[in-house]
Amino acid sequence: MTAIYDTLPTKGYEIINTVHGYDDDQALYNLCGPSRKHDWKPILVRRCRPSRREAFKAADLPFDCGVLILRRSAVDALQDILDAHGEVLPLATSDGVELFVFNPRFVIDAFDRERSTYEQVPGTSTLWIRKYVFIEPAIRRIDIFKMPIAGARGNFFSDRFVQRVKAAKLKGTDFIKLWSSE
Repeated sequence: MTAIYDTLPTKGYEIINTVHGYDDDQALYNLCGPSRKHDWKPILVRRCRPSRREAFKAADLPFDCGVLILRRSAVDALQDILDAHGEVLPLATSDGVELFVFNPRFVIDAFDRERSTYEQVPGTSTLWIRKYVFIEPAIRRIDIFKMPIAGARGNFFSDRFVQRVKAAKLKGTDFIKLWSSE
């Protein structure tokens, strides 16, 4: 069985925002494919409360929509999977907290257009995807990937990756199942 997950913020844990806005957000979101470690300049981010009413607990996997952000504890716990599926790049923080962003190596068009439920935004190539169905052979044994489809969420994660996060008791990001081959 293959299952694919997306991420959600965990209530009460910090989230990540870029300091300099849209261009830096896009630079993080667009990470995928080729290695960037030789030309990477760490992007300045800040740790934030999700809302004024919520707590501000430190997270091993601080949430940032469409991007995998990690503390050293998460990098250490997931190092073999991360190395096999991409690279970990440093981020800059004003408070000295060591944070990293994951640059996924695999960009796979595994979207089953015939069985998924979606609408195309008029006049664009962007899709509003309501229900994902994946082409299972294309993602078998792939733990982290992106898809080259405008409107697809950022990173996609396998059941194996999610189980490793849970086994290591990493906090800050929850996972929601988008699809299962069963």
